[in-house]
Amino acid sequence: MRKILLSILLGMNFLGATGQQFPLYNQHFVNGNLHNPANFGQNDYTQIFGMFRQQWTGIQNAPQTQFLTVDGPINDRVGVGMILINDSENILSRTTFMGTFSYSVPLSEDHGIAFGISLGVLQNRIDFDKVNSQQQVFDNSLFSGRENNSSAEASAGIRYKFKGLRAGFGAHDLFASRFDYENNDGTESLAFELVRQYIASASYRFDVLPKISIEPKVLIRATQGLPSQLEANAIFTYDNNIWAGATYRETENWAFSLGTFVYDKITIGYSYEMNTGSFGDNSGESHEFVVGYRFGKKEKVQEPVVVQPPVSTQPDYSDYAKLQQEKIDQLTQQVDRLENEMKKDEAIIQYEQQKIEELQKIIAAQRMETLQLIQRTSVDPEKEDFENSSSAYYVVVGSFDELTNAKNYQKLLIRTHELQTSIIQNNDDTHYLVYTLSSNNKETLLDAVEFVKKLNSSIIQGTPWIYKHD
Repeated sequence: MRKILLSILLGMNFLGATGQQFPLYNQHFVNGNLHNPANFGQNDYTQIFGMFRQQWTGIQNAPQTQFLTVDGPINDRVGVGMILINDSENILSRTTFMGTFSYSVPLSEDHGIAFGISLGVLQNRIDFDKVNSQQQVFDNSLFSGRENNSSAEASAGIRYKFKGLRAGFGAHDLFASRFDYENNDGTESLAFELVRQYIASASYRFDVLPKISIEPKVLIRATQGLPSQLEANAIFTYDNNIWAGATYRETENWAFSLGTFVYDKITIGYSYEMNTGSFGDNSGESHEFVVGYRFGKKEKVQEPVVVQPPVSTQPDYSDYAKLQQEKIDQLTQQVDRLENEMKKDEAIIQYEQQKIEELQKIIAAQRMETLQLIQRTSVDPEKEDFENSSSAYYVVVGSFDELTNAKNYQKLLIRTHELQTSIIQNNDDTHYLVYTLSSNNKETLLDAVEFVKKLNSSIIQGTPWIYKHD
């Protein structure tokens, strides 16, 4: 898998990459600072959190994430903090450091809105020394060493709370930075471009028994140019001291979490994640550890009681009733706005599903034409002399007569199977071919064909074939 992806990376003159930019983790119900800057400093104590996540233990150089957050209140409305994130995936890695400021607006007791913004710097690294290419065509154009690039980074968010309800929205990679690299002789270039990402969440805590509570949570991740991803969580808490959680992600991922608070100071949590989809047999499980420490809890100051002599024996409640009615009206408006935002999110999800269904219809309509194209253009690996041929060979997974459909098909492969692909035209310039690998090595080509077959996908047109491009 690693060799296939690296071959694609080095075989193109220009590459725009939008991989797993924002760190993925399960225990955001313990520390939600990464998802939303508005969560910083919203408690009456200072806290430090550290996390380590190893994703897909069955894959070499799979994603790894470490983060450290520190936050605390300045006063009843202002909170500050810092974020340090290190995220790596194969030859790509980045380190982010940001300072965060939040401001809360209380509407009444246990009811309010908070806003947050994070600003800092991001360092993006590509380690070309990890590339293992067996293709002669790339020998003179390999990038080498570790390339570093830095840029400004920013996130922003808003959080709403009312009793047991919590809802929030965070926007990340707001500057959408771009990093450009060139190889040693300047003949090849590569670009890594970040895209804005958004995370919306809503949860409500139910106290089912005196010491037992349950908190269902829904989280939606959205990235520009890709379908959104839905995540559902359920967190069970005993005596505000021990918690257990279950998570389901739309990519057919299940995660189970367990944690505790020690002496009301130390937080310890662990999450085990497994993939039950077609990718799960090859990817392995994921592990996540969280450790936190809280200190400096503010002591409530007892205000002196001033006894005023009664002015009248008949109290007047009219002003108090008017004030309460105004607060109720404000709350109603806030709930209406929240419902409208959730309806917009549902409309976006429905639109993306429509696009997928339309593409599947196009694939079905062109199935016979694709099978004929396979019969005409596929090569016999046993008879073909790959090593001495001047032609290029591609492992093709789909063909379309329109470029727009080919690009939409690429997005569907990434969304469904996390399969990276590229596009070329056939020799007759009549079709756009979507391929996963270009190589002149027979074993590499056959391995790629077998990998695609193991996906057992209903959206891949026919059988992947080896195409010879003159």
